[in-house]
Amino acid sequence: MSVHKRGNSYFVRYRDAAGKQRNKHFGVGLRGKDKAEVFDLEVKLAKKKRKSAILISGSAMYLEELFELYIKDYVLRGQSKKQAESLKSHFKKKVFLHLPSKPVDELTYKHVMDFIERYPNKSQSTINNWLAYLSSVFNFGIRHGYMEVNPLQHWKKKKVPPRRFEINLDELGKLLKHSPPHLKLAILVTYYTGVRPGVTELFAMKWDDVDFERDEIRIFRSKTNNYGVIPISQALRPILKRAKRKAKTDHVIERNGKPINRVTTSLQNALKKAGITKPFRMYDLRHMHATYSGASGGDPAAIASILGHSDISTTTRVYFQPLEEAKRKSVEAVPRVREDGDTVSKHQERKAKMAGASQRKKKKKKFKIKDIGYIGGDG
Repeated sequence: MSVHKRGNSYFVRYRDAAGKQRNKHFGVGLRGKDKAEVFDLEVKLAKKKRKSAILISGSAMYLEELFELYIKDYVLRGQSKKQAESLKSHFKKKVFLHLPSKPVDELTYKHVMDFIERYPNKSQSTINNWLAYLSSVFNFGIRHGYMEVNPLQHWKKKKVPPRRFEINLDELGKLLKHSPPHLKLAILVTYYTGVRPGVTELFAMKWDDVDFERDEIRIFRSKTNNYGVIPISQALRPILKRAKRKAKTDHVIERNGKPINRVTTSLQNALKKAGITKPFRMYDLRHMHATYSGASGGDPAAIASILGHSDISTTTRVYFQPLEEAKRKSVEAVPRVREDGDTVSKHQERKAKMAGASQRKKKKKKFKIKDIGYIGGDG
């Protein structure tokens, strides 16, 4: 029971309900491969259901098995394979280790909360992501008949205040100065384009996605499952041109001739060398892009489109961060109020009269003109 390829054609070899081996063909190319993978998944799901129905010993569905099926379905629905692999690896290292080894239909809300308590130092945002994915896996299990109740059916995400970036442009310059080439390029591309600095966008970007004739980059948005176009700025264009001349792979971000999917260690080392102690993560560059673009008069709808937001309120509420200069300018723009009871107009009128009197007084004083000497004010 698996997908096979003969020539350019894809087919699935499986056993039917009677145990007879069969082959089912789905044609050539990516479309044929996708159809074959979908059918293969359906056969596996049907097999699991049959085992469950006749109560074969040991046929209960465990979380890791269900998660494997969920990941395959996740990819077949058009999500990034890199994101799927990253998610799979993360759950294997963090989640499965601390959840009890029980059939999924025996897991309870308390089991999940006990697992969360093992990570007291994790941010609420990370906890929200873990529980959201777990809930999706449980719902997937319900849809396919492996469990009846989602242990997280009444769970709701806790609100997390938008994270604010703390470093300024001077500090970003210091960071770039101490960054190795692959990290420097990753920082600059993220800062100038606002892409998500993860496996789905930044590290999935290939040179085929970069169109220098149109000055734009084509990005697949895994969150919205569609493509977006980001203009290449005049500042970024020469940076990308230089990087392409030196490229050894088809990926924009590479290191030692190989594509990469993270820069965590390189970033921490560069921050240390630059003497930057403020908290900083690659995602802050996305916030900086939105903030500086908005502060310079960028259209919020255009910025939302560049960031891949379907709702403009997400851009303005979460990503726009008021700059100190803008806040200073804003408070100075508030009209002053007189504390002595005068109206503002009377105060301005009196101030104008005083300025006029002062000007007339200055005319009577002697003043010096370079290389001519003193001239009396009365002639």
